[in-house]
Amino acid sequence: MDQALVEVMVFCLADSPSNDLRNVQCHRARVMRRLEEVIMAKNEEPLYMAELSAQVGASYWILRDCCLEYLGMSPKRYLWLRRMHLARWALRSADGERTTVTEIPSDYGFWEFGRFSVAYRSLFGESPSATLRRSV
Repeated sequence: MDQALVEVMVFCLADSPSNDLRNVQCHRARVMRRLEEVIMAKNEEPLYMAELSAQVGASYWILRDCCLEYLGMSPKRYLWLRRMHLARWALRSADGERTTVTEIPSDYGFWEFGRFSVAYRSLFGESPSATLRRSV
């Protein structure tokens, strides 16, 4: 009888939800590591969801769940913020005499310049042209 109880306990522990939870957490951590590797490999290039999902090897929904858990935002929002920061960096390091404000956003996948400008001002507290004028 004691041996049967021990076997049942071992069986229950081996197949417990906590193991499933650990497996899910390990899988999500692997997805996030792959996401970071892809982003680091494409450091200054714009990334888009279909490309990112394929390179990470996870569906959009898995990637979304992982990003929400680890980053507190969707992957689309994360990529958008990344592109905004890349555009800001490019504006700050561009030659204001030779570069126009519309060249840089388009390099980072922003095609609606009015929306870009409004979002840029909201995020960084100044217009893209002000950043370009202050470039070094």
